[in-house]
Amino acid sequence: MRDSFQGSPSAYERFIKQGLPATHDPIELTDGRIVRIAELFQFEIYAGLFEGEPNAELNKELIEKTLSYAKDKIWSPTRLMLIPPVMREPGITERDRKTYGVVDQPQYLPGAACIAQLESFFPTQDKDMFGSMLTVVWFQERYPFPIDPQVLQCIKKLDWNNLASDYAP
Repeated sequence: MRDSFQGSPSAYERFIKQGLPATHDPIELTDGRIVRIAELFQFEIYAGLFEGEPNAELNKELIEKTLSYAKDKIWSPTRLMLIPPVMREPGITERDRKTYGVVDQPQYLPGAACIAQLESFFPTQDKDMFGSMLTVVWFQERYPFPIDPQVLQCIKKLDWNNLASDYAP
């Protein structure tokens, strides 16, 4: 019989808190649930951009492509959760516009796109299921690990019970 999520910590929860079964630290959500990264895909968001400056329109397209890529790349169908990226907007002066021919206001996503499938060994709704999963997409300046602290705080605050999907063994 498996220990319940609501009761005292199971042997597995105690074990995973030690960080032993994985090459990265488990993540404890604000509700006390322990999740781990089951899959992680990363790539440079502007790889292949040969000329011009990123702008809001291009970034929106890149975010949509990243979400579409996540649906294809993650092996199990789960809901996608996007952690909104923090954009950087360099200050462009009127002199810059005249001198360099800058038309649009440049806007930059953080450099690394990250797609992770998070997994909990406890289901959210159906107690007969084996566990629950959620796919999370975010952007940060460098490849994890570590996960950017602001992103990690967003992950910890996820409403897992309403976002994650249960799965069978």
